[in-house]
Amino acid sequence: TGVQTCALPISLPELILLIGQGMIAMKQIDKIQWMAREVHNLNLAERATLKATLLKFHNELRLTLERFLGSGEQVATLGWVIMCTVVGYQVLFRKLEMHEVASINAEDMAQAIIKMME
Repeated sequence: TGVQTCALPISLPELILLIGQGMIAMKQIDKIQWMAREVHNLNLAERATLKATLLKFHNELRLTLERFLGSGEQVATLGWVIMCTVVGYQVLFRKLEMHEVASINAEDMAQAIIKMME
């Protein structure tokens, strides 16, 4: 998964910047959007697999964040916030073409997250 490529950052701001760069390069957005539209058509086993995959990704992200922030519920919540931000960025700025009318990019968002965490 993509979090494994984030195993090298030496600081939390560097990790957030790497995630921001990943937001730009994310290629799975079409698959994620398809799953969101079709989740109600999946059988229970397929839903369980989807949820397990998302939980695995979140766990890897949480473990990476714990290197800088320690463990706890706040770190788990931050992992979900980051995942929602990445998917939301892709949907709004790539799929809905908001980049044409809004001047924020993924690096700007990453910098804003870093400032909020200070």
